[in-house]
Amino acid sequence: MIKNFQNKKKSFENIIQRKGVIRGLLAFSKSLSPRPIAGMFSLLEEEIKTISSVRLPIKERIRAYKNGFTSDLYSLYNFENNYNFNDYLSEFARLAYTKEINKNSEVLNNKRKFYEYMDKKGFVHYLPELIDIIKNRKPQNNKNLEKIINEHRKVVIKPFRGGGGHNIYIIEKKKEFYYCVNGENKKIENISSLLDKTRNYIVTEYVNQSDFLNNIYPHSANTMRILVMNPEDSDPFIARSVLRIGTDRSGVFDNFSQGGLSVEINLKNGELSPAASRISPGNLKWYKKHPDTNTIIKGSTIPQWKNIKDNFLTLVNEFSELKYVGWDILLTGEGDFVIIEGNSNTDIDLMQIHSQLLKDERIRKFYLNNGIPNSWL
Repeated sequence: MIKNFQNKKKSFENIIQRKGVIRGLLAFSKSLSPRPIAGMFSLLEEEIKTISSVRLPIKERIRAYKNGFTSDLYSLYNFENNYNFNDYLSEFARLAYTKEINKNSEVLNNKRKFYEYMDKKGFVHYLPELIDIIKNRKPQNNKNLEKIINEHRKVVIKPFRGGGGHNIYIIEKKKEFYYCVNGENKKIENISSLLDKTRNYIVTEYVNQSDFLNNIYPHSANTMRILVMNPEDSDPFIARSVLRIGTDRSGVFDNFSQGGLSVEINLKNGELSPAASRISPGNLKWYKKHPDTNTIIKGSTIPQWKNIKDNFLTLVNEFSELKYVGWDILLTGEGDFVIIEGNSNTDIDLMQIHSQLLKDERIRKFYLNNGIPNSWL
């Protein structure tokens, strides 16, 4: 029986090599499937990304799936030595349920609509300036992209949809036909040729970060991911907050999934924890100092944290219809910030590697009251 299971596992891993076909089938299956079946397909899709790299004994792998975790997260959360799954929100629960908490998640999933939403609310000034929209590689308000970059010197180009730092371009003008694109100097005569003609993009100003963040790592915009929950029976509260910091591995981006650091922010006083880096699937490395700049991270404190927290909570209280958002904000000075974007189904691994979400009864209650079955909490 064991030999037969191992043969099936090997066959499954061989199939996984044909990722394009499998992912296409999974996407099609999810489009037809109601919850929680769609969540199961999503979990399988996540596992496909890591199964060849994260090796677990068969017994451990079954335990991971049974409790709603990929093998990658099983290792990141150290479940080999800690079997208390109940304190962690599972990846299955995230994929199957949390994305349904916001009834109007489209304003968060579509960056163009997010600007429209914030403008309608009267808070668009909290966002980086929206310079232009690009459709079919053509700016809608200007003749060409080169002119926009010449005028603003440095811009950010993002697709309407997507996350994780993918398909984003940070472009700075150097000299004629020379640009710095995502940290690399290039000679390009037609910037629009970089873009996918099937995607629509927004072009925004590049916002300079605060001296505090610049001192830690100057080559990326180091954003805070603030998870805000807005219960029906009380005021919104910050469930968790982490500071994401770029590294030489992640380049101009600070994304944890691309090699950036995740640092937990103490919600009471703004003190920073040690920094975690995902050095490979299932493996973390911890730092007291930034690995490239040698700047001290552990024990440092976000300047004016209380004012930032209070002002931000006052602001998000105006968005009562958004119940569950992972906000990305960038500090621009002591107490000053801009909102980069909101995420309706935020990744939680970069938070739970520091502390388990479900140890907080307020958080557990919020999830329970917003559609996650008790059996998954």
